[in-house]
This record gives sequence, C-alpha cells and structure tokens, in this order.
Amino acid sequence: MNSPPGTMSLIIRFWILPFVITCVPSSKTFSQSNIDSLDQLLLRYTAKDSIRANILNEAGYDYWVVDASKSERYGKEALELSEKLNFKPGVAMANRVIGVSHWARGNFYQALTYLFKSLEQYTQLQDLLGEGNTTLNIGLVYSDQTYYKEALIHFFQAEKIFEYLKRDDRLATTYSKIGTVYIDQKKYDEGYAYLIKALDIHQKNNYVFGVLEACNRLGILYRDQGNYEDAEKYLQRSLALAEQRNDHEHIAKNLENLGSIQLKKGNYAQAERYLMRGYPIAEKHGYKKWLRDITLDLKNLYMLIGNDKAALFYFEKYQLVKDSIFNEEKALQMANLQIDQEIKEKEQNLKLRTQEIILLEEQARFDRLTTIVLIGLILTLAIVTLIIFRNQKFRIKKNEQLLLNNRQLYESQQALTQAKLENAQLREEELNLALSFKNKELTSYTMNFIHKNELLDELRKKLENLKKQVDASLAKELNTILRLVQTNQNIDKDWEDFKRTFENVHHNFFSQLLAQCPELSPTELKLCALIKLNLDPKAVASMLGISPESVKTSRYRLRKKLGLPQEQSLTDFMMGV
Repeated sequence: MNSPPGTMSLIIRFWILPFVITCVPSSKTFSQSNIDSLDQLLLRYTAKDSIRANILNEAGYDYWVVDASKSERYGKEALELSEKLNFKPGVAMANRVIGVSHWARGNFYQALTYLFKSLEQYTQLQDLLGEGNTTLNIGLVYSDQTYYKEALIHFFQAEKIFEYLKRDDRLATTYSKIGTVYIDQKKYDEGYAYLIKALDIHQKNNYVFGVLEACNRLGILYRDQGNYEDAEKYLQRSLALAEQRNDHEHIAKNLENLGSIQLKKGNYAQAERYLMRGYPIAEKHGYKKWLRDITLDLKNLYMLIGNDKAALFYFEKYQLVKDSIFNEEKALQMANLQIDQEIKEKEQNLKLRTQEIILLEEQARFDRLTTIVLIGLILTLAIVTLIIFRNQKFRIKKNEQLLLNNRQLYESQQALTQAKLENAQLREEELNLALSFKNKELTSYTMNFIHKNELLDELRKKLENLKKQVDASLAKELNTILRLVQTNQNIDKDWEDFKRTFENVHHNFFSQLLAQCPELSPTELKLCALIKLNLDPKAVASMLGISPESVKTSRYRLRKKLGLPQEQSLTDFMMGV
C-alpha cells in the first residue's frame, strides 16, 4: 500500500482502531490535539478501506462535543464507506456516531432512528460493549424528552451489560445518567447516591469528561434544592473542565445552569453575563436544548429588569426553538406509535400462531388417544370373538361327544335288550358307566361355565377401569362393549342349561329339597346344587355372579332356613339328598 510521506507512524496507530472503537469509544480522554491528529490523518490517508472507516468514526465521535454537525458528516462518510466494504462493525459504529450527533443537537427522532439501527447491528455482531454503549445513548435520548420510564429501562439494561463486562468506567457513566433521571423526577436522594458513585469512579480513573458531567448533575441537584452555594461550586468545576476539553455543549449547559442560579438569586448582571456567554455557543453549534433554556432565561431576565424589547426578542427565539423541538417530539411520538403498532401486530401474530400450535398438539393428542382406544376396542372385540368361537367349538364338540355317547349307549342298551339283561352285573356296570359319564359331563360343563364367567367378569372389570380414564365420547363406546359382554354373561340362560345337565345326573334333587323345605328360593336351589357338586366358594361365586363373601352369607342363611344343627356339615347334608 502506498501512503503519503509522514503518515506511517499514524497509520500504525490505527491498525488497532477496530478494537479501540469497539471497546472504549465513550470513555477515552478527549483533547483538541487528538481531533487535530485525526483530521490530519484523514487528509493524508486516502485509501478506501476499513482503516479509514475506523478513523472517520473515531473523529466523528470526538467531534460531537465540539461540533455536532461535523460529527454527523464524519459519521455519514464512515457509514457510506463501511456499507460499500460490507464492514459491519464500521456500519454499527457509524450509525451510533450519527445518532449521538443528532442527540447533541436535540434532533431526537433522527437520533433514535440511527441508534436503534446501531443497536440491532451490534446485537447481530454479538458485540456486548457496543450494545451496552448504544443502549445507554438511547436512554439519553428518551431522558431528554422526559420519557423517564423508557430511559430507565435502557439505562438499567446498559448497567447489567457493563457489570457483566466488569467495565467500571462505563458503569460510572451509566450511574450519572440514572442519577440525572432521578433528579428530573425530583427523587433527589436516589439521584445523589448514583451521582456520588459515578463521581468517585471517574475521579479514580481520571476520566475528565465523566467528572465534569457528574459535577454538572450535582450542581443541578443542589440548585433545584435551593442550595445555591454548593450548586455553584460543582457547576464552576464542571465549567472549568468543559473549557479545558473544549466541550462546547457542556460549556453552554453549565453557563445556562449558572445563569439560572444568578437569576434566582437576583444577581441580574451576573446572570446576563453567563447567559450571553452561553447563547452564541449554543446557537452556533445547534444545541437546541440549551438554546431553548438560555433564551427562556434571557426572556425572564429582561422582563424582570423592564427591557420589554429584549424580552420579546428572546421570547420569539425561545418559541422558535421550542416549536422545533416540539415538532420533532411529535414526529417521534408518531414513529413510536407506529413501532408500538407493529410490535402489537407481531405479538398478535405470535399469539395466534401459539394458539394454532396448541390446537394442533391437542388434535395430535386426541388422534393418539383415539388410535389407542380403537386398538383397544379391536383387541377387545377380537378377544370376545375368540371366546365365543371357542365356546361354540366346545359346544359342537360336546354335542358330537354326546351324540357319540348316546349312540354307544343306545347300542349298549340294544345289546342288553337283545341279551334280555342276562347279566345284571353287566347292566349295573353299564349304568355306572353312564352315571360316571354324566358326572364327567356335568363337571366339564360346570368348569367351562365357571371359566367363561371368570373371563367375562375380568373383561368387564378392565373395560370399567378403562372407561374411567377416557373422556365422555369414548366412555359411551365402552358402554356398548360392556353391554355386549353382559349379554354374553347371561347367568339365567346358562343356569337352565346347567340345570338340565345336573338333573340328568342327580334325579329328583330339587324336588326332594323342596319337599323338605318349601321356602327355598330359586337362588338358594342353585346354591344347593353347587354345594352338591362340592365346589369351592370362589367357583360358586363365579357361577352365581356374586362375590365370595356373599357366598358365605348365602350359605349361612341356607343353613338357618334348613334348620341344620351347628355340628352338621351343609355339604354332607347336600350329598345325602
């Protein structure tokens, strides 16, 4: 790279400017010689690269306290160059420089426009220090418009960032801004606490700008409380440091503050001297906030001393500046309303999208539950179908067996008839065989009856439990299945089949019982038959469709009705019938 003679030593200094600007753009010590060296370097270093963009940003940031208009020009040149180079750190810093230059001149709408761009760019770059500095600047713009709530939100956010970065220099500056807001809200104790912390840190760091700023705010605090002596002491110190730094904005500001104190004290000549010194500085550099306050003070001063012509002149000046600031504030309010509307629309869209997602998730859960229930229903139907099929198959087999046995019996009977019952013993054996077969048949039927009832009862209980865990619509479907199960669990129909088989084996059992005890109910007759088969209480409960405990109660009542003595077994009694 070819450079003009005499520039190499300065160029080396600016190889590190990207890091300097990112890390300490607001806390470096200002000096006129620093600005002059930057101006000279810009004249000599003409390469259109990121180094020049950084130099322009450095110069632009230095100039806002001296000449805010020139600060803006440097910032815009840096922005244009950085955008051409796609130099994102330079773009972010340039937007911040332009925003600060507008804030210094009271152009609040333009200031926020550029500062919010800068904040977004620093956030995308994940540059925490740049994000914190820009957030602090945004808070200053809101503070100057008396939007104290928004100002404090941004100040406290900046405070968190600087605490995380352990940047006590930036923290001290933030404390000054928070203290200023509290003073404006007449919360003097809170304001004093923050300003004293800020002043202490700035003095330790020998940061002149921070000291002069904290002294100015403390001077205003004491002025508002009526302590003019301490107020003048701090304001004079702030003015001296501002003149040392050639900080035109704070020179104008301190002169207005001192003039307002002399006005309150009735020292009109001294007040006029301070205000007349500050007026041309504020007017020349476009510091609208201080020009507004100075012209108002001058109007009040000349009214008090009876100079109506001068009072009218400065009142008109005051109105012009005030209207200019008011119009910009109105424009900013409209912009803020538009931003708020956009935010609300985004929040509404997000809310609708969230609701849509919730509905989709609920639908998915419902679909999963429906699938589970359908699978359960299919499995239940399959089990019921299998049970019915097995029962039907068993009945067919039983009928076939009965048919076969009957045929065999018939053949045997035919043979016995033809033999004319020659052998009584053979007949007895045949009768015993038939009785044994009927006993087996009865036992087999009974066990299948019990097994079927147990299966159906277990299925019913599971369906009842499942019904408690689902919603109303699915419970209705499960009730249909339960009714199907209960239809198959028809004890009365099965009992008739059982009774016929039982009487084939135990002839006249029921008639003999009724002869002994006519009061026996049909249910008690069933219980007697099951006791005759010597079944355990659980099997009896399954056959009767009641609980084992109910079986015990029924046996007790049956004994009482039959009038059996305590020592006689109910089972033995039934076996003897």
